[in-house]
Amino acid sequence: MLSFAAVTITIAAGAYFLLGGYRKPRHPFPPGPRGVPLIGNLIDMPLSNPWEKFSKWSGLYGDVVYVEVLGRPIILLNLAKSTTHLLEKRATIYSDRLQFPLIDLIGHQWNFAFKPYGKDSPAKIYKSIQLYRHIALIL
Repeated sequence: MLSFAAVTITIAAGAYFLLGGYRKPRHPFPPGPRGVPLIGNLIDMPLSNPWEKFSKWSGLYGDVVYVEVLGRPIILLNLAKSTTHLLEKRATIYSDRLQFPLIDLIGHQWNFAFKPYGKDSPAKIYKSIQLYRHIALIL
């Protein structure tokens, strides 16, 4: 007969997979070292001189490496070229403001500090103000 510990571990693992603990990503992540369930790559993360380990990973997996530590995804960018491409040229894809549900409840959606980037973003409004500034100066 199976021991109590074996049955408990089997039930816990089944619940973990059924309740969404193991989710397949919607988009494929860059390559990286394979992690352990629940803790991910916590054991692989270096405590001292992390750049040496990260450069070794870049030799194995490429200049963009994906690791996950305790459920938190981490993208390592090892070359200046890939860093510039992702963080400067494609910045509009990856940047936005935090969403505060309380702001919607108190009716301050109009406040520029809390508006998400988009058609009414402060940056676009500022550009339109700059375009028509000369008209205000003439009047």
